[in-house]
Amino acid sequence: MSESNESTTKKSKKKKKKRRRGFAGIIWNQLKILNESEYFKENYGDQTFNVLLISTDDRHAAFVKLKEGTIDVDDIKYDKKDPQAIQDLIQTKDHDGLLKTDLETFFKLAQGKISTFGLLKMVITRNIRGVSTMLVFSKFFSVAAHEVKNQSQNKDK
Repeated sequence: MSESNESTTKKSKKKKKKRRRGFAGIIWNQLKILNESEYFKENYGDQTFNVLLISTDDRHAAFVKLKEGTIDVDDIKYDKKDPQAIQDLIQTKDHDGLLKTDLETFFKLAQGKISTFGLLKMVITRNIRGVSTMLVFSKFFSVAAHEVKNQSQNKDK
């Protein structure tokens, strides 16, 4: 076998990394550490659900899937200027929870900086659906932050 054929064979055997764009990429970078967390697997390993996160100021929505203690994020491209495209996305994706908001509000929500009244307003306007699922999902960000902190402390030792 020639040298170029060997390198081509090696490349094809490697698993191709899934590329997540835009908002979905941000969410994945925040949550991917959970797949390495024993705490996460112990506490959320028996749960299975899908969450659709739509950032109104990005062209890519995030479809977060939790199954048996493993989290994955897919990006879904849509036309953010077309309200019908957003509605179609909401109706066609099988989700247990939904959050539709701008990026700034999303991160305030993830950090727990939104008041109860603010959350209630989002529920009433149907920008949050599947409230119990979204409450569980919102805890993932604090678990991820805790895991990052633990990893950095372990590296320092």
